[in-house]
Amino acid sequence: MENSQKNYKDRNEIIAGNLYNKYNSKNPIARFLMYNFLNSLNDLLNLCKNPGTILEVGCGEGHLINFIKNKKNVCDIEALDLSEEILNIGRSLYPDINFIFGSVYQLPYNDNSKDLLIACELLEHLDKPIAALKEINRVAKKNIILSVPREPYWSLCNICRMKYLQYLGNTPPHLQKWTKKQFQTLISKYFKIIKIRTPFPWVMILCTLKNRI
Repeated sequence: MENSQKNYKDRNEIIAGNLYNKYNSKNPIARFLMYNFLNSLNDLLNLCKNPGTILEVGCGEGHLINFIKNKKNVCDIEALDLSEEILNIGRSLYPDINFIFGSVYQLPYNDNSKDLLIACELLEHLDKPIAALKEINRVAKKNIILSVPREPYWSLCNICRMKYLQYLGNTPPHLQKWTKKQFQTLISKYFKIIKIRTPFPWVMILCTLKNRI
């Protein structure tokens, strides 16, 4: 992932963190889409009964983990990312959340140590998503929530707003693209799927370990 990010930086196409701050956008369409995204996430969170520990992987500036913290009354809640610069922004915005530096490929946690593990809009950025899923499987104890942009709708939306046309609508630095069916098939190889939500233009899955239902 680091090499891919460097290549995009060399083309002046990517900065650390979100390309577009959708969480605080004033655009009414973006706000509507995020409202649906967060509602879907909240529905899945409600199905996760009393998690004692929560970890978000690929947390960025911490907007999503703060939303989760406000929905779940959990003392042990952590957020992990690979950019110290972005983590410092998160620490300044949300000082009551424990931000950790680390890679999804080598999570600094014991096996089966997190009741709820969340990775939203992370896997599409990775050159080795399967390795990341195996590491998530190792650390997760009960539930996992995963989300990615849903193709081809994501790229078509970018084209409609005349963005990233040189990449056929693919947002840099997205390295992976999945339809709903493709993502469901991938996740079902490693986890037992509990519920799927499709807030446009994403696909979001709540799952658990296959041998822990």
